[in-house]
Amino acid sequence: MSGGGRRCPVCGRDGLRRAFGTPHLTLDHCPRCGHNVAEHRASGARAGLDYHRQYDEGEFLRSLAATRRRQAKTILARIHAQLPGADELLDLGAGRGWFLDEARASGMRRIAGADTSEDSVSSLRERGVEGLLIAPPTETAWDLQLRSLSFRPRVLTLLDVIEHFAAERLPAMLRDIVDQLQPELELVVIKVPVSDGLLYRTAGLLARARVFGPLDQLYQVGTFPPHFSYFSRRSLGQLLTAQELRAVDHIGLLEFDPSTFGSRVAALRRAPRAVTRVLGASVALVAERSTHDSYVVLARPEQRGGRP
Repeated sequence: MSGGGRRCPVCGRDGLRRAFGTPHLTLDHCPRCGHNVAEHRASGARAGLDYHRQYDEGEFLRSLAATRRRQAKTILARIHAQLPGADELLDLGAGRGWFLDEARASGMRRIAGADTSEDSVSSLRERGVEGLLIAPPTETAWDLQLRSLSFRPRVLTLLDVIEHFAAERLPAMLRDIVDQLQPELELVVIKVPVSDGLLYRTAGLLARARVFGPLDQLYQVGTFPPHFSYFSRRSLGQLLTAQELRAVDHIGLLEFDPSTFGSRVAALRRAPRAVTRVLGASVALVAERSTHDSYVVLARPEQRGGRP
């Protein structure tokens, strides 16, 4: 089914096709690069509400923290392999600061987090980490005021961030960020959810059977900003190439911990813990042997700003 001939925001080709969706969102799929674009129908999410206050606390947050800290250790090992002794790191979209906690534990000292959330920035500063409160992007630009940092970052991390960018503005927003960190920037690390992962493929099958909850959860329906994009490995690669970012490493990551699987999946939160642990271990085994649900690429800026 046609998506109205819309152009893919990543590869630029015409012919987005209407894919399966839910009562809360419409999905278009690019057959060329595999990118997925979501259009969310009206919800109760408020743009002015700090996004941290829109999510579940308790067991869900503890489970998410465990997963993010595990992922952070893996990502940081890859960063240190590319830039031995790396320091001067900016985590844009720092969230609750778990990645920066692990960065400091790995030996980094000149680190900072930037976020549109006052809660996030206040939490970073209370822990002795430099925090920069940034304004949301406008329709035409995003002046992040990065010159106000106490150092110039060599490493930029965008972890679970760019899928929240409005799809039609995604390439321009990524370009704005990288340009504002030139010429010192040496490594860009991007982590995104991917549609060929086990969780997404399962949610898609359930949506076709009119069980919409899992797919709505993956696109973060009812929050602001939700997920506007779901990537394929190919579409992320094309996005980076178009921004003159040369991939030097990549890795797939498991997006949950088997022992707390039931806390992360809304549909399973009332199920017995013993059952969800067995199910989590089984899903993790399949995911590890097939395709992970998150994909991380480490890339070096090409000759921009007069520097290789």
